[in-house]
Amino acid sequence: MWWQRAAVVVLTLVAGLAFIYLPIGWNVVFGGVAIALALAAAALPATQATAIVGAVILAIPLVGAIGTFVGNSAQFARQVGWIKPTYGIGIDHPVVVLGQTAHATFIGSYPNGDKANLDGFQCNWQLSPTLPLPQPNGECVVEIPDVQKMFQTAGPAVVTVSIVLEAKPPNGPAIRIGNPNQYTVTMHNISAPSITISPATLEIGQTASAKIRFLTGVVPSIYTCSWMPPELFQKPDDCDTTFVAPESTGRYRDGVVSVHVAVVTNGLTLKTDEFSVSVQQPPARLYDFVLDATDNMALVNRGVTLFDNARKDIASQIARFGPRGGWLSITAFGHDVPKAANDCDRFGQVYPLTPIKPQAAQTALDGLHMVGHVAPLAKAIDAAVVFCFAPNIPWKGYLVILRSDHS
Repeated sequence: MWWQRAAVVVLTLVAGLAFIYLPIGWNVVFGGVAIALALAAAALPATQATAIVGAVILAIPLVGAIGTFVGNSAQFARQVGWIKPTYGIGIDHPVVVLGQTAHATFIGSYPNGDKANLDGFQCNWQLSPTLPLPQPNGECVVEIPDVQKMFQTAGPAVVTVSIVLEAKPPNGPAIRIGNPNQYTVTMHNISAPSITISPATLEIGQTASAKIRFLTGVVPSIYTCSWMPPELFQKPDDCDTTFVAPESTGRYRDGVVSVHVAVVTNGLTLKTDEFSVSVQQPPARLYDFVLDATDNMALVNRGVTLFDNARKDIASQIARFGPRGGWLSITAFGHDVPKAANDCDRFGQVYPLTPIKPQAAQTALDGLHMVGHVAPLAKAIDAAVVFCFAPNIPWKGYLVILRSDHS
């Protein structure tokens, strides 16, 4: 009979709607009953199937009403006060140092995580000890700054501020939140350290002293440091260290390198503000030395070989050039060159083209030893020129200095 078919269709539809629109739990109950009736309607006589269909048609609005009530029951329970929010105090920085500020905020939430409506609440904050600052007038957020006047001249080094709140809703009695030591802000009589890197403008590869200072409050006797980024410091875990400018500014916008340091003392971590170091290319001035390292330079003059005298003179000139900035290259010939087949192969750069670094140049010069006798001078000069012009730097000044037994 068509009534039986209609009953099965209607009941199946009801089961689907129940599973989709009713809350979890209720959907299983109503959907399961609808499916059971659909199966029964297919097996019952037509008159009974007709009765089932009629009952279901009457039950559909009831199911919808029940679903609507169940779906909004939580909101209804909040409105009538059956479900109450939990109130508390949120503190963004429970530990502060001089110059920092903590914020205490009145908060409320329901068990499912929804935020409570706090409109119209008046808050009375009770801080112990009392801060020497104006108190907020009913506001439900309070600033708690760490100021030096909180501390006596000789101490204490730490002050703990306990927070209690009386929050009065628009209607009803005030709500007391917190008890001593439940909500606290710990203040330290110490400032976040300040970074000093001098000079703060460097050429690529140059170095500068890096230190920290505590400008106000107590200076801790024991503390450790971690400089960032660590690859730019000779000893990144030392509080007094050396900053090494990168060899390239490609990673740093406009050549500005930002550094900071984390200082740990007595379990307290202090982070500095970022300090900016400006790194730039050296001036386009090139000092290109060509040094004779053949045994012709072994002649002694006033107790010093020509070779040693030339090395000393070159190092002295480089030290004078250094403060003015620029680039340096040192090419030698006649020295100990690995895999040289003969004296004519003994030439090459001993200090590749880089910004002037007097100490590195001195180290390169000290590592030279006279070996060959034949002087491949032309090859050395040609190599020096090729090496220095390969980078396509538009030199504004180019000085070639030859030191040999005839110069």
